[in-house]
Amino acid sequence: MLLPEAEDYHNSILNAPIGICILDAATLVAEVVNEKFLEVAGKPYEAIHGQFYWDAFAEVREYYETALNGVIETGEAFRVEEVEMTLIRNGQPEMVIVTFVYSPIKDSEGSVKKITVWVLENTKQVAERKKEIVAKNAFKSQRDQLNGYFMKANAGICVLRGPDLLYELVNTAYQQILPGRELTGRPIFKALPELIGTPI
Repeated sequence: MLLPEAEDYHNSILNAPIGICILDAATLVAEVVNEKFLEVAGKPYEAIHGQFYWDAFAEVREYYETALNGVIETGEAFRVEEVEMTLIRNGQPEMVIVTFVYSPIKDSEGSVKKITVWVLENTKQVAERKKEIVAKNAFKSQRDQLNGYFMKANAGICVLRGPDLLYELVNTAYQQILPGRELTGRPIFKALPELIGTPI
């Protein structure tokens, strides 16, 4: 990627729907910061723009300074997906989950001149996914408990599913009523053809 100079490129950064911060590779001073980046950072513009990057984000320096230096040295981008970190947002430590990239911007000679930091907050999305997983696990646990109760019941119990009335669950007592019959997974009228034409 060559060093861009067009004014429309600068404007597209400022209006981008993802957080973007451009650093000078030699000094790591932030030269461009857009609104989305400020939202994720939870810091005012003046705390980042024109400042040494690790002064603005001292709370995560020990975790990612080596990675950022590596991008400058190798010219290879660094990316992490949905990583959990604690940022100082609005003056208070706050746990967030973000996806971010350190991407090099090179001149025509291939030297890294700038670093673009792309960031997207995933905190809400990850929380929603976790809630969905918890709900699914709770439903499965309740279903397994209910199935366990049915299977141990003294009375014959079966569960039929769908328009073909497939035997989905057959407990021991029910199977004993029909010894030798293969029931589970079969439509009731195939498993018990003698029922065809009866009021059942």
